[in-house]
Amino acid sequence: GHVSINWQSNKERDLDGYRVYVSNHPEHEFLLATPSLLKDTLYSGSINITTLSRNVYYRVTAVDVRQNQSSLSEMIEIKRPDVIPPVAPRLISLTEDINSLVVAWIPSFSSDVIKHYVSRKRDGESAFEVVVELEYKGEEIISYIDQTVAKGVGYSYLVKAEDESGLLSPPSNQRHVQISGGKADAIQLRYTRRIDHVVLEWDMAINEVARMVVYRGEDEEPIRLYGNSDGNQFVDRVLSPGKSYSYRISAIYTDGSSSQLSNLVIVKF
Repeated sequence: GHVSINWQSNKERDLDGYRVYVSNHPEHEFLLATPSLLKDTLYSGSINITTLSRNVYYRVTAVDVRQNQSSLSEMIEIKRPDVIPPVAPRLISLTEDINSLVVAWIPSFSSDVIKHYVSRKRDGESAFEVVVELEYKGEEIISYIDQTVAKGVGYSYLVKAEDESGLLSPPSNQRHVQISGGKADAIQLRYTRRIDHVVLEWDMAINEVARMVVYRGEDEEPIRLYGNSDGNQFVDRVLSPGKSYSYRISAIYTDGSSSQLSNLVIVKF
């Protein structure tokens, strides 16, 4: 929380000293930080580091013996040390599938979050272990498919966020699930590649289906929750040339249970 600023000295013979001004925003009013004139070209002070303002700004003026003041110097921006950890994410669902589990959560809404960590522990274990580390790309809801679960075993999950300074959030709420293996409806996913979009299609009676959930992965990244459909088709138009996209889908039934994941399809664009 300590700040030191120095600058080049003025050459005027009638120079009397300097004043330093500070602000928490570059377009707001700068307030005087030095009650008395500084005779040297060095300022030392302190700043509040337990604030949500990420940066602090300084400007300097020169003053002559008649108390005439120069215009403000150029502005210098200083990033405050980050001592405030991100807000905890919120775990919203554990959706069972055949030999896998879909973990979904609302990410931390702190502005400097860069990663999320999913941790789990088996029933009978005392400590959580990280199972995956995911870069945060601004999604409103994030999901991860854990394909290392075992039938008949209970698991607890939680999620933590990490910010640009390496600070970890408190853990999210915990959720528990007993793996039994979901309904064994095998969904066959197929696709049609167009010039600027991909059409995913499947054949399935939807009278007992609340919605179809679409998962997508980009290049080598794990697949994540991407979208929903209430029919037998999903169109993806958010694509980039040179990328490879992986898709799987599952059915969410009206009783809240889920089908197994479909086959994996990979589309190169």
